Amino acid sequence: MSAESEQQAQGDTFGSYLGVLRRRWMTLVVVTVLVFGAGVAWLVKGSGGYRATAGVLVQPIVEDPFGGSRTEMVNLATEREVADSLLNATWVKEQLESPASPKALLNGLAVAPVSETEILRFSYTASSAETARLRAQAFADGYLAVRAEAAQNAIDAATERFESRAADLQQTLAENLVAQAATLPNSVERARLLADQEAIEQQLRVVQEQIIDLGSVDTRAGRVVKTAGAAHRVATTRTLVVLGAAALMLGVIAAFLRDRFDPRLRSAGDVRRAGLPPVLAEVGSDRGSGKWASFGRVRARLGPSVGATEMLMVAGVDSAEGATAVASGLAASFVGARRALVAIGSTATTVERTFRLGAVEDGARAWAVRPVPQVTGLSLVTGLGANGTSATEVRRCLDALRGEFDVVVAVLEPLGVDGPLDVAVLFDAILVVVEARSSLVAPMARLVEDLHEMGVTVVGSVLVR
Repeated sequence: MSAESEQQAQGDTFGSYLGVLRRRWMTLVVVTVLVFGAGVAWLVKGSGGYRATAGVLVQPIVEDPFGGSRTEMVNLATEREVADSLLNATWVKEQLESPASPKALLNGLAVAPVSETEILRFSYTASSAETARLRAQAFADGYLAVRAEAAQNAIDAATERFESRAADLQQTLAENLVAQAATLPNSVERARLLADQEAIEQQLRVVQEQIIDLGSVDTRAGRVVKTAGAAHRVATTRTLVVLGAAALMLGVIAAFLRDRFDPRLRSAGDVRRAGLPPVLAEVGSDRGSGKWASFGRVRARLGPSVGATEMLMVAGVDSAEGATAVASGLAASFVGARRALVAIGSTATTVERTFRLGAVEDGARAWAVRPVPQVTGLSLVTGLGANGTSATEVRRCLDALRGEFDVVVAVLEPLGVDGPLDVAVLFDAILVVVEARSSLVAPMARLVEDLHEMGVTVVGSVLVR
């Protein structure tokens, strides 16, 4: 590929990108505004202006070394709920003597575990830097205090149970000693009571040792590893610029995705990429005779390609009336020339309706030629193919019209798999009509390929959107 061709290809690609953005500008704007607005709202609501952060290393708590509630591992999800609880907020309120309610204090708090660690990060946002710093540190300290208090309460409950057990053993021991005093020395009963006394005293020593051990249990839930320092602004200019760039990028992506998955052919570039003839013009899906100005532009674009062509066929691949509308407007646009619009097959009814003409009366000729009152110099030819289109019949009609008219525009729809392809060779050139529906791309591509194999000149296409 030459440098000039490569540069032209790059220009076409850039132009197609701009075309997508022009077509989908509404999607681009809406997505960009929504994403940017949502981001700004999140920053404003979540930040309040300043943010300070403290960190706490969470440690397992031994609540009862001799019972079943022994915490061996740290569950950061559970600890996060404790840190973000009303109980902790109440402690902070009392500690800071804040006028705000515990629930209101929680609004600025964000607690999150640090990945792959046992550290909880306490972030607090407020309207002032000092408030953010004080509250972030207070919530970290409050979490440790609340967990330590809960652990101490568990230890106190366990101690109370053991002390109750010790009291019961002491009572039992006292009763045993009283019973011994009432028995004879060296008797069997005295021996049994002495054995019981020894067992009770042994149990009492164990319980008393456990009470002592409970008093030395460490109830600390962790320690502060990062003290809340000076708070920082959250919504900086750089943050807003990054947010705006991200929103714009998402808007562009959304525009391209919507354009990519739109099943319609939207531009001349889409038609070219589908392997169809070059688009001479794009027109709307107008069916009325009052919209011929757009088809006049088709004629202006078609002129250099047609040259001295007198016989031109406009063809489509379905019965959606697209080719009929284009042919009607194209024939009307040849101002100053004697022209005939030949409606082949079932297109006659649509053309008659377009020009508000009634059906032709039966006559001796296989076809009928009638002037169109609304367009000077235009005649409508109908009656061809009423009982099945015949190439011989069409040839005789064209030969008869050749001497009477300067330009003959014929329309046949559908042409190809469902239409008489041999009729196309009777014309000097073919103009194909491409409907916007993507389901018609493959049939149109096959039609164009068949026409080329037959040696028919396809001058271009008209995209009807």
